[in-house]
Amino acid sequence: MGGATKEETKVACKDLRDAILADTHEHIWVIGDMNAVTKEWHNQRGSQPGKADTQLDDILEACQLTPLGIGVATHASGREIDHIL
Repeated sequence: MGGATKEETKVACKDLRDAILADTHEHIWVIGDMNAVTKEWHNQRGSQPGKADTQLDDILEACQLTPLGIGVATHASGREIDHIL
């Protein structure tokens, strides 16, 4: 969602939530470069989340998703921005 406008990001997040919540399968995988880190990542480092981070946490909570790659940096800065949920 990096180069998207605020409205495009809002729509994309809503579409993702709606698609996940509408799925009738027992398990769903969401995989991608989300350019965001989880609340837990920030808590461990004492840093403040940005908007994309907050949106990721909202999706995790709303859709009852669990990040599976916790602790593995996927960006040169040491941030974990690529996720398997």
